[in-house]
Amino acid sequence: MRLIDNALRCSLAASLAYLSPTQLVAARRAWRHSGLFTSVRDGSEYAGRLATDFTFAEQVVEPSTQASATIFRSEAGEACVAFRGSTSMQNFRSMFALDLVPLDSDLSIKVHRGYQEASARLYELLEPALERVGPERVVFTGHSYGGGTATLCALYHEADTLITFSAPRVGDAAFARTFDATPLGANTAHLVHDEDPVLRQNQPLWDALGYSNVGRVVRCSATQPLLLDTADAPPAGVAWNPLSHCRYLGTYMGPRTREFKWKLKPNYTPSRS
Repeated sequence: MRLIDNALRCSLAASLAYLSPTQLVAARRAWRHSGLFTSVRDGSEYAGRLATDFTFAEQVVEPSTQASATIFRSEAGEACVAFRGSTSMQNFRSMFALDLVPLDSDLSIKVHRGYQEASARLYELLEPALERVGPERVVFTGHSYGGGTATLCALYHEADTLITFSAPRVGDAAFARTFDATPLGANTAHLVHDEDPVLRQNQPLWDALGYSNVGRVVRCSATQPLLLDTADAPPAGVAWNPLSHCRYLGTYMGPRTREFKWKLKPNYTPSRS
């Protein structure tokens, strides 16, 4: 499958990961009963588009950190595990625990303390859930905070593929070398775009603290299902719109609110080739 198609279906899953199981079931029901008259706001449009590949299977939430992962499965034996971005004070506490600590017992490899604590606790719940679903192949994905927990949990699980959106860096250079030496490293893509103000703000901080990227960084469009050449010049000006942090490939990723009125254009469904 082409990276753009895989990334687009992951973007739909990462968006739906912000919904509760009750909302996910309702979104799929709304899509099935309303056909084309679906809504991004309640998730039914995304549930319908994702249904060509995956349907909701199970969601796990770690109570102390509120880190969450949602499992979608396909009839072909594949699972897509989508990790939710930050929605609570517990998530923000994890995010701002910025100090580098040893990865498990390896003192030579260091990772973000908050993400390691959240990911390790979450994976204790996720591992048995994946055993219940029983996929032959697993794709991990996540947006923002969820991209951080997805990165470490994908390493724990030895996932087949990792695709994240506006994800933080979670480890030092030694961690990046170790990660990239695994089979997962060659199948990891971190999607970014130049209009994301959170990335613009955080990248100098990550550099100063000694954090490194894993896999490959792929530039994309915020509003269209397009990947961009890294040689393309970034747009001039300042990335200022907070909503741009929640827009990747034309998909909205973030909590739904009563005021949420984001309209997706264009409507696009990934090919299955």
